[in-house]
Amino acid sequence: MKKIHPAVRCLFILPAVLWFFAAVIVPVLMAVYYSFFSWDGVTAKVFIRFDNYRELFKDPVVWKSLTNSLKMAFWCVLLQLPIGMAFSVILFNRKLKGRGFFRTVYFLPVVLSSSMIGILWGQIYDPNFGLLNGLLEAVGLKQLQQIWLGDMKLVLGCIIAV
Repeated sequence: MKKIHPAVRCLFILPAVLWFFAAVIVPVLMAVYYSFFSWDGVTAKVFIRFDNYRELFKDPVVWKSLTNSLKMAFWCVLLQLPIGMAFSVILFNRKLKGRGFFRTVYFLPVVLSSSMIGILWGQIYDPNFGLLNGLLEAVGLKQLQQIWLGDMKLVLGCIIAV
């Protein structure tokens, strides 16, 4: 088998690198650049230094969003890492009956698109005909039915559960 020169290998990844720069790096840099201006997209740009950032951090919604993001990151790491590690040890290192099925179910979210998973969980949490409220009613726990994504106290936990 003939070896490929390293310079030729770099040519193979060049389209991906160019696409990454065009689709990710350039828009991020443009957003940072425009954040230092007051501009409506039509009139002339006015350089305002860090005024947009000062206004941003005065908004209580920004702080609430940041707090929710940090809570979600904390709980997802705290819960997902040990659970994922336990599943991987059980499903990949031991001979269990139905191991192939459980491997497939465990890997399914990686294959499905995020929008598909969002729609699925939206149906599960639906207050009128959702699976979760239906199961609660079926087992005689109708008093526990909720508007899962409409209650401010429950929504973050529901999203973390997904």
